Amino acid sequence: VESVRSCDVEALRARNKLLEARQRISMELIADQGMSREEAARSIAQRLRGVMATILVVDDDEIIRTTFRKALRHFNVLEAADGEEALSLARENAIDLVVTDIHMPGMDGYQLLEALRNEFPEMPVMGISGNVQPERAGAIGFDTFLDKPVKLADLLQGVRESLAVDEAEVAAEVAA
Repeated sequence: VESVRSCDVEALRARNKLLEARQRISMELIADQGMSREEAARSIAQRLRGVMATILVVDDDEIIRTTFRKALRHFNVLEAADGEEALSLARENAIDLVVTDIHMPGMDGYQLLEALRNEFPEMPVMGISGNVQPERAGAIGFDTFLDKPVKLADLLQGVRESLAVDEAEVAAEVAA
């Protein structure tokens, strides 16, 4: 119980850090540059990647989403149960990485990937499935692919690799 409370406190501190940074950056941008909301949202998202990346986890299995959210507790994690919900969240939030199951009811991972590539061509997308060959997933266009059952160490490694370029770019921009 104590370790769970410790994780909860850590997660709250991380979220507070994100909210404080988001508020500070928002006010600076709006006051200094007179940006539109859309311009401010894009610029804020870019700066926040250096503070805390936002990862969208998409899976129809709630247990997998919960497990991934806990494993990725040092990131801002959003969850969706299907591709349609994920696409809506991607349109409303600045997403740095999408981690999606491939086989889901409704809009599956392939359809989600296609929609994300059309609207957000630079957004990295990691595919996850127990029923797809990694070569096929790569050929379809997923940036990274993991077989289910996913080892959490592999998930974390894949996330780090997917976000490394963006974090370095943002760190340089924020330092300037």
